[in-house]
Amino acid sequence: MDCWYKFYFALPDDHALGIIGKVVNRVVAKLVKKQLEKCFPIYCTKHPLSCGVNRDEIRDRKLVCSLTSFPARIDEIWKSIETIFRQSYKADEVILWLATTQFPDHRLPESILELQKRGLTIRWCDEDLRSHKKYFYVLQEYKNADIVLLDDDLYYPDRLLENLVKMAQENPACICATRVHRMTYTCGKLNPYRQWHHNFNKWRGDSSDLFFTSGAGTLIPAGLMPQDTFNKEVFKDICFFADDVWLNFQARNGNVKVVTNSFYNKDEISVGKTQQVKLVQQNVLVGGNDKQINAVKSYLKLN
Repeated sequence: MDCWYKFYFALPDDHALGIIGKVVNRVVAKLVKKQLEKCFPIYCTKHPLSCGVNRDEIRDRKLVCSLTSFPARIDEIWKSIETIFRQSYKADEVILWLATTQFPDHRLPESILELQKRGLTIRWCDEDLRSHKKYFYVLQEYKNADIVLLDDDLYYPDRLLENLVKMAQENPACICATRVHRMTYTCGKLNPYRQWHHNFNKWRGDSSDLFFTSGAGTLIPAGLMPQDTFNKEVFKDICFFADDVWLNFQARNGNVKVVTNSFYNKDEISVGKTQQVKLVQQNVLVGGNDKQINAVKSYLKLN
């Protein structure tokens, strides 16, 4: 199945061929998505996996994958989790955080319950912190583990975790990101989000100007984030709809650098129709990201 992803990521990036490159990548992404939607369930049936997490290797530090979801996506999330289970480098735990208020009586599709038998851990939260749930609890509870943040609506290539772990070994004090944007400036002032250099992969070394998109696959080494990251009353007030904005500027405020490479730094392949309920329209198309960026910068007293 990964051959489709290899084909997609072997293409020149969006910026290599200008507008033509962007169009080609968008068209190929749609074709790959169509093939994955058709073939992935069949592939999983023909190639069953008894366990999706590490049960054999003893490691100095755990690798924990963390994601969250909500009712509109819960029927499709098994596909994302299945791709996490089928990684070349297996996580020690895969945790799905769900809000009790959104799932009365803890009722879940059978497709999710079956995944528990192969290593999925479901954790219930009394409070719905929206997308912030994927980092808020796990970073505080698993203080001695490396945490990989993921989304509930993406097909992940099978070497994604392996790539992140290698990056972390080379950059142990940095956030390691699969996909980043480069923040741009005019006369020293941060430009609006839509004017940033998106899917940026030309950087060498670490930087505080790289903005990681956490759900694409972002590894946060143990104990790296500032304590103020968990000030939920503040982020609920000023940045409730953009967990990436909150995490990035908290990292920036704590002088935590970000690194990336060019392996998978493109738009991700989404699962089914889940993208219809994404926050992209609110956060990107109507400027929600910029409003929350300005609010967080003001709170943290950042330029």
